[in-house]
Amino acid sequence: MLIWMLCIENRWTLGAKMNKFVKDAKKMVVILAFLFPAVSVFANNECCSKKEPWVDSCYPCSYEPCYTCGFDIGIDFLWWKPCVDDLDYATEGVTASNFKVKHICPKWEPGVRIMFSKPDVFCGWDLNLSGSYIQSTDSASVSRDDSIIGNLLFVSEPTEEFEGFFDSAKGRWETDYFEWDVLFSYDMPFASCHSFKPFFGVTGLVLDQELKGKYI
Repeated sequence: MLIWMLCIENRWTLGAKMNKFVKDAKKMVVILAFLFPAVSVFANNECCSKKEPWVDSCYPCSYEPCYTCGFDIGIDFLWWKPCVDDLDYATEGVTASNFKVKHICPKWEPGVRIMFSKPDVFCGWDLNLSGSYIQSTDSASVSRDDSIIGNLLFVSEPTEEFEGFFDSAKGRWETDYFEWDVLFSYDMPFASCHSFKPFFGVTGLVLDQELKGKYI
């Protein structure tokens, strides 16, 4: 299975020093992931097959924990690559026709997704929970073959001691990505071999990114 996830940035926090700059940002992120088969566990109880007809979760007074039957737990191993734009940390060269922009290229990283489902939690409604997490850290550096300009460092007016160029530059990008879902669904069978299953719920995303640059 191939999964695409899209997040759009809405916050920038900027701070600068002469030779070190930290940018804490939320940017557009496209995550490409390969999904490996899930490992599922089904928990059951013998008394589930002996459910009495008068025990109904729609009537709280008749509720029996033994008659909740089973649940499913699934774990997916993910191998995905964050494709992030605007990770430039330095520019090598000073002329308009001869320069190279140096940027960080994130690598493929492992991740995990955990799922939990419970049928008939209340009056025929099923519960489904899931959460995905990935942590990625990548860096890149360049030494002086030509004049190096710090893309993450803003200098208003160069001085005699500092002309705006560096001998080396290093960029580092760190991110934590966590996505979760809570869904309720209801199975509505019709005809002989078909069913319709509407659902509703909430989903959330926590995305924390930090781009750092160090110049010497």
